[in-house]
Amino acid sequence: MEIPNPVSPTLTAKHPSAIPRQSLATAVIERLREKILSGELREGQQLRQDAIAAEFQISRIPVREALSHLAAEGLITLVANRGDRGFRALSGRNYGVV
Repeated sequence: MEIPNPVSPTLTAKHPSAIPRQSLATAVIERLREKILSGELREGQQLRQDAIAAEFQISRIPVREALSHLAAEGLITLVANRGDRGFRALSGRNYGVV
């Protein structure tokens, strides 16, 4: 007796329109990058982990990872603020986008 495969072949086949799996941090990186490059987040605007986490309805951990990644890319900058770590957006011009 053959045991049926619980995973449908349509779910395992590669589809060009399939949404790729990604981590929450990667999704936050992409969303914040879009907001900065589009000008929705202005240069110098403070980026607060708790506010971003609330906006995306996720915990602060993937937000913290995303902010650290974007800072390493040079898209945002880390700013010391009364002993607290904070981030500020840079403009798309600083990132090589005109």
